[in-house]
Amino acid sequence: MKNRISISGKLRAFTILEISVTLILSFFLLGILYLSYNIMSQYLDQKKESDLSLLLSLRSEFEMIFFQASGIEEKEEGLCFFCKNKESLYIFPDNAIIRKQASRSDTLYTGKYSYRISEDGQSGRISRLILKFEEKKDTIQLIFDKQYLPNQLLKDKEINFEY
Repeated sequence: MKNRISISGKLRAFTILEISVTLILSFFLLGILYLSYNIMSQYLDQKKESDLSLLLSLRSEFEMIFFQASGIEEKEEGLCFFCKNKESLYIFPDNAIIRKQASRSDTLYTGKYSYRISEDGQSGRISRLILKFEEKKDTIQLIFDKQYLPNQLLKDKEINFEY
């Protein structure tokens, strides 16, 4: 005895045309999502590179001023660097680093950071500046050391040597 199943009526299903239109629309939406993802990732990469280039320029600025300075003095506003015949004042408010020279001022950095200075125990001169930048995931720390020349240290003790 064989059991036979008879189908009476039509089966409800999608036609090939309906499935094709649905697939085309879904591929179109996926393409738009993929393009927007690429655009956003490129934007974020460029922003991260610009932040890093800003920190690199800030590092080179402080390395140069630490090397050239004959003296560094802490003032109420910030740090004052004495180079040859000019003074450069670096002000460290909460969310910016500002450089003042003569009649102009420049904002070197805006964002969250902290700074700390340390003095040389023997001469009482500022010998180290530590800048710590807190990015979203990373913390970048820049350390600047000042090596004073012997003639600068001897001037403090009022000892003069002539050749």
